[in-house]
Amino acid sequence: MPRPVPSAPGQGHGRPPTRGPFRRIRDGLVLSLHRLADRLEWLPPEFGEEAPVADDDAPAVVAEWVRCARRWASYNPEEVFALKVGAVMLIGAVLAFWLAISLFL
Repeated sequence: MPRPVPSAPGQGHGRPPTRGPFRRIRDGLVLSLHRLADRLEWLPPEFGEEAPVADDDAPAVVAEWVRCARRWASYNPEEVFALKVGAVMLIGAVLAFWLAISLFL
């Protein structure tokens, strides 16, 4: 007699996997930010160039944004470096401010 194939974790007896509350929140946030970018016409011109992206599929939207960001980073390595340096400096300023507040209060 053949052994039954075990289902993947989170999939009980052939049921589709349930989405947790954090994934629903994340997907809602991703889709709302994408709709805002679309409404304000901030979508890059190459968005959806490789394959059409459904506006209600959050993982596909995230994958397409990541692809566009990587493409932009490959064209502008100096700007990416400047953004990273700026982020590190901002974090340093926030930490210095927090340390000064905590020492003097």
